[in-house]
Amino acid sequence: MWSVWPVAGVLMLATWGVRASPAAAPQGANPSAVALLERAVAASRNTSYAGTLVYRSEGVMEVLRVTHRVRNGQQDEHIITLTGTPRELLRIGNQLTCFFPRGRRVDLHNVPIKNLFAHLRGPALERLREWYGFQSIAADRVAGRNCLGVAVDPRDGYRYGYRVWVDQATGVPLRVALVDGSARVLEQVMYTQIEFPTSIPDSAFVPTLKDAEGYRAVRQKISAPLDDATPPRLANDAAGGAWTFAAMPPGFTVTLQDQRHMPDRIGVVNHLMVSDGLSSVSVFAAQAEPAGAGLKGLSHIGAVHAYGRFLDGYHVTVVGEAPGRTVKMIGDALELQGQANAGPPPALATTAAH
Repeated sequence: MWSVWPVAGVLMLATWGVRASPAAAPQGANPSAVALLERAVAASRNTSYAGTLVYRSEGVMEVLRVTHRVRNGQQDEHIITLTGTPRELLRIGNQLTCFFPRGRRVDLHNVPIKNLFAHLRGPALERLREWYGFQSIAADRVAGRNCLGVAVDPRDGYRYGYRVWVDQATGVPLRVALVDGSARVLEQVMYTQIEFPTSIPDSAFVPTLKDAEGYRAVRQKISAPLDDATPPRLANDAAGGAWTFAAMPPGFTVTLQDQRHMPDRIGVVNHLMVSDGLSSVSVFAAQAEPAGAGLKGLSHIGAVHAYGRFLDGYHVTVVGEAPGRTVKMIGDALELQGQANAGPPPALATTAAH
């Protein structure tokens, strides 16, 4: 099952994995626009806040309650859906727990680690000038607060652009729009109400669905981004092979790698994240099910594209808020090197994205 609410995490999960550091303004960029973006990275990581967030995409709207606390260097987050089927996400430090209805399949791309600023630290910001242009845009009011605007426009067709409005008083981003190469808004997240309390009690992080009938908890540990010097490959899989890429869209590199035991999956799921420093695409490789079920080919919901293929007995799923050509190129470039012959891949079957 696909889910829209992880996509809305572009604002409230903006602090996950961030390691911001000062960087000179990229050449050809508006210094004030870049400085504002840097401020947003730092403020998202260091500011406590609570508010109501609205996500909109292709006629779909969802409302969420977000509480974010920074205390003693640790970041905690509590997110509750206020519309549709109740769902809940709780992050305490690096431990993530999601509460979903029983009977609803929690697929690989339901784990909400969406994050606009996850890899936007100093060196990455410096490199972004090759792939994006930065300009200041008209100021606006969001949630009753004065905000300054930044346009981030792609220089090619391998990535989307952004419009970001940053709270003038705190630096926290309050509205983000994802746009295509023609500046058409594909999706948008925006706070309609937000406050910045001096302290947030532990009671704000007690899950409301923990003991709810018909619900289950899905737990994951949040992985840290790789250092820039880390080679673009995953640790060996269980059969002794190594996951590598034959090619990559311009500017994209592997920024995160791990292995997970995922709900509704047998065995270990290999996961890596590919990013240009701003746009991110997740790649999952799991042992293919005997029936050969799994997404095959390219699909999309709103701005999110997904691509599936079978490779040496594995089913590969690639998901990201990026153009279809980017997602497909990454999926087709994945290779498993050095694996003992696993036999022919299972029979192919197509499943539609939900």
